[in-house]
Amino acid sequence: IDPSDDMSWQHYLYSKLGSKKAVTGRELALVDTPGAKHSKDPHLAADQLVERIIDMSKVLFGLHTIDHPSGQQKGVWRSCVSSQRKRAVIACFRMISLHSLPRHRAMNIFLKTYSDMWLSVENVGHEQLIEDNTESFEEAEKKRTGDEEADGRPDPINQLVTAFSRAATTEHGGAMKEDSLFMDYAFIFTQSNGGAEEDEEEEGGGEGDAGGEGGGEEGAGGGGGEEGPSIHEQEMEKQKLLFQQQRLADRGVAEMILLYISACRGEQTQMVLKTLKLGISILKGGNVDVQMRMLKHLKDKKDVGFFISIAGLMNSFSVLDLDAFERNQKAEGLGAGAEGTTGEKNMHDAEITCAVFRFIQLLCEGHNLEFQNYLRTQAGNTTTVNV
Repeated sequence: IDPSDDMSWQHYLYSKLGSKKAVTGRELALVDTPGAKHSKDPHLAADQLVERIIDMSKVLFGLHTIDHPSGQQKGVWRSCVSSQRKRAVIACFRMISLHSLPRHRAMNIFLKTYSDMWLSVENVGHEQLIEDNTESFEEAEKKRTGDEEADGRPDPINQLVTAFSRAATTEHGGAMKEDSLFMDYAFIFTQSNGGAEEDEEEEGGGEGDAGGEGGGEEGAGGGGGEEGPSIHEQEMEKQKLLFQQQRLADRGVAEMILLYISACRGEQTQMVLKTLKLGISILKGGNVDVQMRMLKHLKDKKDVGFFISIAGLMNSFSVLDLDAFERNQKAEGLGAGAEGTTGEKNMHDAEITCAVFRFIQLLCEGHNLEFQNYLRTQAGNTTTVNV
């Protein structure tokens, strides 16, 4: 028997099966199990050899049946999954799960859904996003009184504004295309400043406030019959508004507004309207610091595109065509404009018209002579535009 050959014992058994030579007990012990009884009779030894071969063949047959089951036998489990489905299942196992994707790719998948379902659908609580990523008025007051050191973490709002500003300064063949993400965040920034629409009570109450300052002592002495916020509450609201405006101005929002107005090239779009409303909200009340930031930006950059865009917007306003407006008024009086000729059709740009003039007014609010003179003369610019 060759020890290196695994099948040598089978060859030995088969060779002895047809041999006429008597098989000794010693030779049988080579292929038999230990402890088995052996006989000196050669016929009995041959029978034991045959039984050994039969037993081994049964074992080999069982092993072969396990490795190669026959589909024709009864009680055998048949495969119900085709090979094509098996390949599909294996492909699913090999696929990369969503949580294993790189972070930026996973964010891109949900970015549009996030914009549609959170930024556009819900109409309340948007401004809370700014406080969550920066700080509230109360937290700023505590830091100022406690002299706490500033946190060195990166500012996400500053990074966002920087990205928007870079998009506005990129060269475009014509007017800048509308960016839905910018418009959503412009609305959020506007809401964080209390909105762009100022209450009529503020404008109508401006005279009352001026009269109240002159006769404040009488009102205080007489008890005052009118209900309203106290002087302390009014001052707190004013300081809170200034803080909210300064919070955005410190992160470059004032410069971003001017860049987006320059990029519009005088075309009326919803993005320009949102930008103007953001500018109104950050200048509301005549914020001198924001005014000077914008003035410094225009002087340093010598941005002629800003004045070209403002002049282009003014020239495109149909509301300012008084002759056409009077003709439509007469036609409506005669009944020719039954379908609303002078209504929304002719006043379709009234909102953006008011926004442009309100924005220019707030740039010079508080008798800012320096800004007024710059808008008039545009000193330092290579080209002057009549606005």
